[in-house]
Amino acid sequence: MALIAADAGVATRAVTLPVAVTLVAYAVMFAVHHSVGDHYASIAVLWIVMTIGMMAPSAIPMIGAFAKLAERLDATRSTFTLAALFLSTYLVLWSLYGLIAAALQLQMRRWFLVDEQMAFTNPLIAAVLLGAAGVFQLSPLKQVCLTKCRSPLGFLSGAYQPGYTKAVSISLSHAAFCIGCCWLLMALAWVGGVMNMAWMALLGVIVVLEKSLPASVALEKMTGILLCALALILVLAKGQEGLYFFKVLANLCRSHH
Repeated sequence: MALIAADAGVATRAVTLPVAVTLVAYAVMFAVHHSVGDHYASIAVLWIVMTIGMMAPSAIPMIGAFAKLAERLDATRSTFTLAALFLSTYLVLWSLYGLIAAALQLQMRRWFLVDEQMAFTNPLIAAVLLGAAGVFQLSPLKQVCLTKCRSPLGFLSGAYQPGYTKAVSISLSHAAFCIGCCWLLMALAWVGGVMNMAWMALLGVIVVLEKSLPASVALEKMTGILLCALALILVLAKGQEGLYFFKVLANLCRSHH
């Protein structure tokens, strides 16, 4: 019983900080939402903030593990500089994802595929993306990426090498796994609406929890099944009424504004 309690305590600490950081990040994003215009720079800033808000909290354990390993195995170099390079590479790659997403969103807006809330106007497109994300959640590729994200020391034990350039390459490799794990979940922003803060917060918390909880919980599989079920509901509804769930979430935000 004591061992179970200790494991529960470690799991609680591993989840609490990332979730808290996620909620703080989304509070900042809520303020940014109201200054977003229809020009690329504004949308890009929103997507970069969103991407960092969703990805950074779950990367906290990896950054901490890297700094501790660098301090022990690379004592001739500045641990602070190594950790700063490691973190900066994450930020660059996440920002690149945000820039690409912003460009895609602007083009979809021109084609009237998304509305002013930055949500898909066609429920069938939303269903396709939900289904794709659900299937990916259940796929072996998801498991490969998630394993790299869940076990910082496991990843670093095979990848760590001393040196400033190696810090960048290790970070680049892990950040790619990090984005590979969650890029479709982040793309689901367009299903419920990028301006739908309740939906965005829910996606952010899912990203953090599936990377922080033990593999035995299999949250990604449960999420995949639910996403596939939502996709099926949208297909069967054959109209805007299928998006009712997401509209309810959006209204929750408006009612508390």
